[in-house]
Amino acid sequence: MKSFCEILRELREDRDMTQADVANLLGTSQQYYSKYETGKYEMPIHYVVPLADFYGVSVDYLLGRTACRVRLEEYQKPIVAGYTADELLADVLTLDRKGRESVREYIELQMKANRQNKCK
Repeated sequence: MKSFCEILRELREDRDMTQADVANLLGTSQQYYSKYETGKYEMPIHYVVPLADFYGVSVDYLLGRTACRVRLEEYQKPIVAGYTADELLADVLTLDRKGRESVREYIELQMKANRQNKCK
C-alpha cells in the first residue's frame, strides 16, 4: 500500500500541479506543503478533507488505508440498472473463495477486452 506522502505527490502530479498550486489551494506556503508531501511535517487534519474533495478521492484512499480511490457516495450510485456497487460488493463477499476468484478472473477478462477495444 502506498504511503500518505506518495499519494499526495501522485495525485498532485496526475493533475499537473506544482506544490505551490496545492499550497495556494490550502492557504499555506509551498515550503510547508513540501514538508507535508515529504513527510517531514504531519499534515493538519483540516487539510485532509478539502484535499480528498479536490482530488475526488476518499479520505481513506488519501491516507493510504485503501487502494480504492472511490468516495463512499459513489458506491450508492447505480453501476447498471437497479444495481449499485455497494450491492455488488455485498454479493461478492457472500461467495466462497472459488467464487470470488472466478469474479476476479471475469473482471480481468473484461478489462483486457476493454483495453483491446480502445486500441482498435
